[in-house]
Amino acid sequence: MDKVKVRINRYDNLRGFAIFLIVFGHFNVMNTLDPFFSKLMLLTGLPLFFFVSGYFSKIGPDEPIKSFRRLLIPYILFIILANVFGFILHGDPIIEKDMFVSNLSIFWFLIVLFFMKMMLPIFDKFRYPLLVSIICALLIGFININYAILGITRFVAYFPVFLLGFYYNDYKDKLQADYTKYVGLFKKYNKIIVILAVIFVLGVAYFIFSTIPFLFKVSYGDKLLTGVIKRILILIAEFTVVLLFNRFMTNRQCILTKWGINSMAVYILHYFVYLYINPVLKAFPEHEIKYLPLVLILTFAATFILSRDIFTVCVNKFTDFFYNLLVKAEDV
Repeated sequence: MDKVKVRINRYDNLRGFAIFLIVFGHFNVMNTLDPFFSKLMLLTGLPLFFFVSGYFSKIGPDEPIKSFRRLLIPYILFIILANVFGFILHGDPIIEKDMFVSNLSIFWFLIVLFFMKMMLPIFDKFRYPLLVSIICALLIGFININYAILGITRFVAYFPVFLLGFYYNDYKDKLQADYTKYVGLFKKYNKIIVILAVIFVLGVAYFIFSTIPFLFKVSYGDKLLTGVIKRILILIAEFTVVLLFNRFMTNRQCILTKWGINSMAVYILHYFVYLYINPVLKAFPEHEIKYLPLVLILTFAATFILSRDIFTVCVNKFTDFFYNLLVKAEDV
C-alpha cells in the first residue's frame, strides 16, 4: 500500500509537543516530577512521536535507502560523536563497547524507527497488521531476552502505535463507512467518552506502579497473567492518548509546528545539550517540585533553539556527506 501523505499542521504540532516532552524527560533525569507524572509522560511523548512517524511513513522502492540515509547513518554517527563529546566534557569512555545497546544510547529511537520502516512492507501484507503487531507485543514478554540490544523490545512495544498512525486514515474511513451507527453514537456522547478515556489513562498511570512496564523492558517472569494484563492496558492507554491528542490538537500553525517539522534535529542535538548541563541537572534533589520551572525553561530554550532550520540543514548535510561516501552516485 503506497500512500501519498500531505503535510498537515496538526501532525507537526503533535510531533512538536512530543519532542518537547521527550527533551523534558531527558533533562528531568532526577525525577523532578512525581513518578505518576513520569508515567503519564511515557504514555504521551513517545507514543505520539511514533504515531506521527507512522502517519508520515510510506511504502515504496526508495523508502529503505531513505531510512538508511536519515535514520541508520545518523544513529551510528551521533553515537560516536556523543561519546567523544562526553569524554571531552566529563572523561567518559570515548566509545561504549555496547554502542548498539539501546539503553546506553539516547538515540535508540532512530534504530527502532529504522526497523519499523523496514518491517512496514511486510506487515502491510497481513490482513490485520495492527492486530498482528499487538499479538507480537504481548508474546515477546514470554521471552527472556536482553531488551536493550538494538531496541528489540521497544520496537515491538511501539510498533502498534506506529501502525495505528500509518493506517489511521484507512481505519477512520472504514469506521465511518461500515459503522455509521456507532460513529453517530460516539459523536452524540463525545464528551462523556472523552472524560471516561481520560480517567482510564490516569488510572493506568496511577495503578501500574513502576515505570518499567511502560517501556516493555523486562519479560513477564513468573507473573504471566499480571504482565499480559499490564501490557494490554498500556497499549490501550497509548492508543487512547494518541487518538485524544489527534482529536483536540489544533491544525493552526503555532510554535509547536516548527518544533515538529525540525523534530529530528532537536532529538539528535538535544543530547549534546544534556551532556553539557548534566552536572547541573544531577544536582537537583529527587522529586523537588521547586526545580520544575528551571527544568521547563531549559527544555523550552533547547527545543526552541534546536528547532531552527539551520540545525536541520547542518544535520542533514553532515549525514549526507557520509552517505555519499558509501553509496554510489547513481543511487543518490
